Amino acid sequence: MDSLQKDGARIFYDDNLKPHLLGKNLQKEFKKIYTKKTKYLIVIISRYYPLKDWSQFEFEVGKKEARRRKGEFILPIRLDSTEIVGLPPMISYLDLRKNRNIQVAARILISKLRNTPKIRNPITDAITRDHINRRNYLTELITSENIVKFNEFRKSENYASLDLRQIYVGGYWNINGKKRRLTLSDIALKKSNFDQSDLSMISIRNSNVSSSSFYLANLSETSFQNVDFSNCFFQQVDFYDSFVKECDLFHSEFMIANLFETHFSHCYLYQTNFSYAKCNNSRFIKSAMCNVYLEHANLIESSFRSSILINCNMYNGLVCRDADFSNATINSKEFVKYLRQNGARNVPDPMTSSEEIRSQLAKLNYTHSKIDNICERLT
Repeated sequence: MDSLQKDGARIFYDDNLKPHLLGKNLQKEFKKIYTKKTKYLIVIISRYYPLKDWSQFEFEVGKKEARRRKGEFILPIRLDSTEIVGLPPMISYLDLRKNRNIQVAARILISKLRNTPKIRNPITDAITRDHINRRNYLTELITSENIVKFNEFRKSENYASLDLRQIYVGGYWNINGKKRRLTLSDIALKKSNFDQSDLSMISIRNSNVSSSSFYLANLSETSFQNVDFSNCFFQQVDFYDSFVKECDLFHSEFMIANLFETHFSHCYLYQTNFSYAKCNNSRFIKSAMCNVYLEHANLIESSFRSSILINCNMYNGLVCRDADFSNATINSKEFVKYLRQNGARNVPDPMTSSEEIRSQLAKLNYTHSKIDNICERLT
């Protein structure tokens, strides 16, 4: 930091601004600093970074600001190989894992601040040109909300797999003279590849998105209602602060995903994998969860109010401190015991009667086929 300041860089470091920050709302103050007042956000990645609440808050604010800007904003520096959910692997970083030469790192950052011109790579440009042209055409259909033409395109290809990797349709768009989020209803997105795409802040309703891949995609602040997400791949997806209602998530993968403050309402989660997922402060309300995988997931301060958890047997390493299970239905005695021993709140006694479980599912208006599918696998 001293090296950067000697070269004229203005650095925000909270320890140096304690008198200025005293008594202020730090969330509001940091949002101001990390948006309009900041040219770049330097993220120093180590095994401690994802464990700290403030660093996570800073990173979430930084990601939102990065989506608003056309150029670079987040500048990562790696001290070890810790994976950070929401940081695409294609972003270049300073590697200090083997040789922590701070002076060299400082010179590179100063050069960046002075707007060193980029070096174009014509080989890479040529390789990706066809993919970019196709992606731009599909992007135009989506961002204009021309669902009819988009679906006709899918039908003409007999709904073959659709390559939408690295498509950027997140944020606000100017539609019919108004700046607003995209709303996509009845869109045919089955068997699509959205890997490394930005779909943040969009709304999708009444659509089939099954058997699609969202690896390392940005789905933060999205809204989904009555969407078929069965057999989807959401590994390392950023789902921060999203709303998912009445969706089918049968056999979907959320391993290592960021589901912080995500709200699942009346969702069908059968054989869904949340292993190593960050689900703290999330909400699973009136949802049916059967044979889900929760190994090493983070459920701190999450809520499962009025949800039904059946055959939850894969929970080794689960962190559930202050998770709320008010009015929930759980059939596994071992799982109930584990939750109580590890700091969960309002954990009910186990309900083992298939008739009582069937009655609870019926109260949540699940279809007879889904109720039968769950109840026939009761252990």
